[in-house]
Amino acid sequence: MMYFYSGNVLTYFQTLWGHVSTLRKIVLSFFLLLTCFCYSSFGQVKYQFKGYLGPGLPLLSVGSTDIDSKNNIYAVRTLPYAHVLKFDPQGRLLSIIDSTNIPDHTFIHPKQIRIGKKGNLYVLDYKLQCIFKFDSTQKFLQKIMLLEQGDSHLRYLNMALDQQENIYLVSYNLPAYVAKFDSQGNLLMKFGSTGKEAGQFNVPGGLTVDLAGNIYVADDMNHRIQKFDSKGNFLIQFGSSGVGNDQFNKPHYIDVDADGNLYIVDYPSVPRVRVRKFDSQGHFIKQIGSAGDSIGQYQQIADIRLDNRGHIYVATIGGAISPYNPVWGGVQKYDVEGNFITKYGLDMYTQFEGPEDLATDADNNIYMVDRFNYQIDKFNTQGKILQSIEAPIRGRNGYGTGGIALDKEKNIYIISLYDITNYRENQIQKFSPEGELLTRIGVAQNDADMLRYPTNMAIDKAGNIFVVDQGKDRIAKFNSDGQILSYFGSTGSGDGQFRYPHGITLDAKENIYILENGEYGGNVRIQKFDPNGNFLLKFGSKGTGDGQFSFPSDLIVDKSGTILVVDRDKHCVQAFDSTGKFVTRFGSYGVQDGRLYSPIRLALDSTGNVYISESGNRRISIFYRDTTGPDVDTTVTGIDPSQIYADIVLYPNPSNGQFTIDYSKATIRVDRIDVINNLGQKVFTKSLPPYAGKQTSIDIPNLTPGLYTVLLTTSQSSFIKKLIIK
Repeated sequence: MMYFYSGNVLTYFQTLWGHVSTLRKIVLSFFLLLTCFCYSSFGQVKYQFKGYLGPGLPLLSVGSTDIDSKNNIYAVRTLPYAHVLKFDPQGRLLSIIDSTNIPDHTFIHPKQIRIGKKGNLYVLDYKLQCIFKFDSTQKFLQKIMLLEQGDSHLRYLNMALDQQENIYLVSYNLPAYVAKFDSQGNLLMKFGSTGKEAGQFNVPGGLTVDLAGNIYVADDMNHRIQKFDSKGNFLIQFGSSGVGNDQFNKPHYIDVDADGNLYIVDYPSVPRVRVRKFDSQGHFIKQIGSAGDSIGQYQQIADIRLDNRGHIYVATIGGAISPYNPVWGGVQKYDVEGNFITKYGLDMYTQFEGPEDLATDADNNIYMVDRFNYQIDKFNTQGKILQSIEAPIRGRNGYGTGGIALDKEKNIYIISLYDITNYRENQIQKFSPEGELLTRIGVAQNDADMLRYPTNMAIDKAGNIFVVDQGKDRIAKFNSDGQILSYFGSTGSGDGQFRYPHGITLDAKENIYILENGEYGGNVRIQKFDPNGNFLLKFGSKGTGDGQFSFPSDLIVDKSGTILVVDRDKHCVQAFDSTGKFVTRFGSYGVQDGRLYSPIRLALDSTGNVYISESGNRRISIFYRDTTGPDVDTTVTGIDPSQIYADIVLYPNPSNGQFTIDYSKATIRVDRIDVINNLGQKVFTKSLPPYAGKQTSIDIPNLTPGLYTVLLTTSQSSFIKKLIIK
């Protein structure tokens, strides 16, 4: 029989103690003491967040914005990822909403966000023609399908809410009209048609609803604004085609303040883009900001919103002129008079555009390959840039590098990929500490000694360079002058063979570890070799459990022999001992401190700090190894633990050896379950797939009677419940 208890453990055991015989009390006391001793030793290896370098996640392209009652700012980020970011009024990133928040669904092209008076979030997905609805805690509530059966048009592009959270959508596709739905997605009415007469539309754009329920529609190709009452009856129109203060050139976005004044974005792209304020009858009041690329100016606008104090927020679109010359967007804030206050999102000139590989020197300076800035940046441990070295790290056909290494003289080695087809130009370039090009390695007259597609490298104590040549499925060894010494490996899946090897590192004994990440259908594993290239062991496989990989992208070995492997798609780092046995993991998906978003590279300094470059968060996160306590956190940061214990319930089923986790009332979900016996040994573990269901049944193996600890890992932290088996 199994019992779960999640309340006051001390009170429970005091009650239970009175029913236990003296002999059993002695035995049980011994085991409880042993449990405390062993449990305190359990998971001694753990890693804690320390800080990060770099400004963080940019807003490459903002498709929409809105502000909640606490003046937090939400931004729909359309490129290169589809999600919603939440900032506090000071511009600190608080959270992220993406497909992981939505059970059994996914964002395709989130276009617009609106926040209702009840605090619910409505996200319009243009490609799916649906609305994803969340509560104020970002818990998914509902997917509202908008199109009638048989209608496959990409119809609804803009959305508004009234005070009751009724939803208004404008159909810009033929026929043009405005549709009104209740907050559950039931169609209430439609009004309008295609044309130029009053009450008709020609490619309508945005719309908004004032406090009285009046509806304003930006009639794009008719160059006017139309006003309707709450029943859809036409009231007035204003504007005509032109460049005057009371004229429009394709007005597209619109919002209204508490006094009924309108804020209208006219022709949302340069050079004619402008933002103007009108009263409720259409009389021009003033212009807000101006077109340009300076602070407080805008080039391309995707939305306009007002907060409860009358501050104006303009969402600006970025884009990619080319993959290597992106233009950042953001959300610009103006006061009630239209004066610029600040910008949320990052300036393109201070941004890590493409943080990739990392290395450290003996002084614990950090070197980072910034692929899209075409340079190598050198930082001190406080994040101050000490040096930037221009390097040809992007090839003529758009290929680049990720590999960087340093020798003991602080010479810098960079893998430069010029052309994946004309591989004779792919090479390793060696620079002095001052950035002077010293030599090129891997360029040879004969194909046998030439690097075809190098991906990463490592340097031993003698200055020899080990290079992963993914194009030839082998490891090449060069001396410090660039002369080929040897190579090992061949194509295949057997021991000592490779299929698209990717990463490499050396341990203190100069054993060689090679990572295969499954790219192009290759192997997913890590192999260990002695310094001469003789196979020793292998570990890891494709999967979601501990010790398995989704897309491992880099690895490194610390002084103790612990192997750290970063997994881009699992957004975490896993630690293994020298034999390949799984030890622990740290990091999880997110944008907050201690979270990781598409981490791709690792580096260690002499003190054991772990540096992780994140392509998603555009920063370098720093963790340190902590051996001071057990690898269990009994609190959940930012959440009341008593609420967690009440909201997540475990139901035993002694008849079939299963228990059910019910977190239907919780705002977070359980990612993993570990069961630990009274010797501190993990006897059961299971990773739960995203949104496996609000009630998840777990099959427990045959466990002997005794006291067990159930460690529940959530998206934010870990906590424990007790399990007693009689």
